Amino acid sequence: MNKDEITEKVKAIVVEVTGIKAEKLDIDANFIDDLGIESVMAVGIVSKVEKEFKEDIPADRFGDLDSVASIVDVICDLVAA
Repeated sequence: MNKDEITEKVKAIVVEVTGIKAEKLDIDANFIDDLGIESVMAVGIVSKVEKEFKEDIPADRFGDLDSVASIVDVICDLVAA
């Protein structure tokens, strides 16, 4: 799976969990500061991403997961490993 495919899947998860329209979702926007996503929603996003990609995101990387782009980067790292 390439980075574009991973990005589209992560975006779809964010849209599903938050209700933000896909066309308004900037992959570099900060979940909390720019999109107003609450921490509970962010946890839901991460949980769905882990299930979708069948990867466990290490707890020490959670603090880095503040945008679609950051989640994509972590998933790409895990898939490549």
